[in-house]
Amino acid sequence: MAFAANDLQGLMRALEEQPQARAQLRMLLLTNDVQALPEQLERLTGIVEQLAQAQQRTEERLERLEAIVQVLAEAQERTERRLERLEATVQALAEAQERTEQRLDKLAQAQERTERRLEQLAQAQERTERRLEQLAQAQERTERRLEQLAQAQQRTEESLDRLSEEMQAFATWQRGEAGRRKGERYEQLIGRRAPALFNGGQGGPTDQPRVQERLLEALRKTPALDTLTDDENPFLADLIWWKDEQFMIVEASLKVNGNDVSRAARRAEALQRAGVSATGIVIGEAWTGPDARQQAAARSIQWKVGDDLSDGLLDFRRL
Repeated sequence: MAFAANDLQGLMRALEEQPQARAQLRMLLLTNDVQALPEQLERLTGIVEQLAQAQQRTEERLERLEAIVQVLAEAQERTERRLERLEATVQALAEAQERTEQRLDKLAQAQERTERRLEQLAQAQERTERRLEQLAQAQERTERRLEQLAQAQQRTEESLDRLSEEMQAFATWQRGEAGRRKGERYEQLIGRRAPALFNGGQGGPTDQPRVQERLLEALRKTPALDTLTDDENPFLADLIWWKDEQFMIVEASLKVNGNDVSRAARRAEALQRAGVSATGIVIGEAWTGPDARQQAAARSIQWKVGDDLSDGLLDFRRL
């Protein structure tokens, strides 16, 4: 049986308006399996929804996992970079360790050489100490010897001092003796020149008998002749010269000094106290200084010193 288009449209409106009819029609048209499809589809939709939720959760977990993996990757990268730096550090440490070991080897060798050197130095030190001990003993012997030499040197110096004093005394005596002999020769020369020097008269050295007799005669009035000192005693004058009753008491010296003037004055005074007309005179080659000439003039002593003649001598020469 054929349906018209209008009939179909009316049926569809009726099914739409009558749900029961629509359900009955469905039961008539669909098999049990097909009828179960909505329920199954509903269950499937629930399952799919659950799967979708599970998928969402999985995706969320994957996102979290990807974040964690990213973090881990970054950490891994940092770790790798740190490992690279660590490897470089380890390499540097290894190289430094190698250099250190090489240096340690060198130090060990140097230490070995040092120990050998120290051993040699210890042996040398021991030899040095033995040598020092020997030197100390030798020094001690030397010091004892030096002490002996010092004592001997002191004795030698004392002997040399005594010898030097003796030599000095001898030289002084020799000079004095030479001066005395020279003075004696000069006195003898004056004695020989006296007649010309005094332009006549008599006299001579006091060791001549005729001079001593003349002095004794002149001093016969002196009560205590033996009390005269050497500087006062006319018998110790170098020369006595007289003309008539005028006497010259002569002191002769190469260089006339104050002592010569004093002796001439005191010996002339001794004769004057005995009532004799006596004058002291000094004869020499030179004065020792201007004081000696001034002293002679002050004590009325005449002189013939070099070419210098006093007025009193010139007067005596004219007698």
